[in-house]
Amino acid sequence: MAQEKFSSDSFEAITIRKAKELELDTKTFQITNITGPVDLTLISKEEANNLDLKADVLEIRYADDISKSPSFIYMEGNVDIFIQGRKILSDKADIDLENGLAVFTGKIIVTLPDSEPITAKRMTLNMNTSKLTLTDMIIPRLSITDPTP
Repeated sequence: MAQEKFSSDSFEAITIRKAKELELDTKTFQITNITGPVDLTLISKEEANNLDLKADVLEIRYADDISKSPSFIYMEGNVDIFIQGRKILSDKADIDLENGLAVFTGKIIVTLPDSEPITAKRMTLNMNTSKLTLTDMIIPRLSITDPTP
């Protein structure tokens, strides 16, 4: 089965594990701001697209007053995200769920499956194609060994 593309209606629920303060619009039942430390998961219609999010401050925006699924998420301070098998740490993150793009800035550390962490100052992740674009990155030291004795 093909992976579902990210869009503003990709998510069915938000599970909040930890938050110091939460703002909820009582007319629309939309969560707008969460301060923390914050620890939550956006539950996707496709489990592989669940977003585990941690940060000091998290702001959620919706496309309109009737949307139950976020269209944009802004995160700041101790950002820690797990998405598509990647653990990403950064100072700030802007996640455009409408277009499936996430931009990370500040000190960024990306851990890919079966890989040493990569650091960068800016990173863009296309969540629909899984393509990473890193700026000012430091690649871990690679060790190449001759397999012949």
